[in-house]
Amino acid sequence: VDLAERYPGLDLIIGHCGATDFWNDVVDAGKGAPNVYLESSLARPFQFNRYLEEVGYQRGIMGSFVPINDLVFEWEQMRGELPSEHVADVCGGNLLGLLEKRGAL
Repeated sequence: VDLAERYPGLDLIIGHCGATDFWNDVVDAGKGAPNVYLESSLARPFQFNRYLEEVGYQRGIMGSFVPINDLVFEWEQMRGELPSEHVADVCGGNLLGLLEKRGAL
């Protein structure tokens, strides 16, 4: 959160949704800074959905951890857990928005 607050123009993505020693800081980091995004790989879909309920679905980015995980399986899990109105954003739209914002597309 400190880095995100010091550089509010910098968008930060928490990869693997904090599935390390820092998993318990994910929601606080997301709530504490609007420029922090959560990426889902290595997080269980129900857990990722709970994080996004707290932080906001507009800051969720689906990740698959391919080639270790199966992309189709990850997609089906995410689609089955997220509210239908947020699937398109989390599964591509939010990342596309970040890339467009940065002029990467």
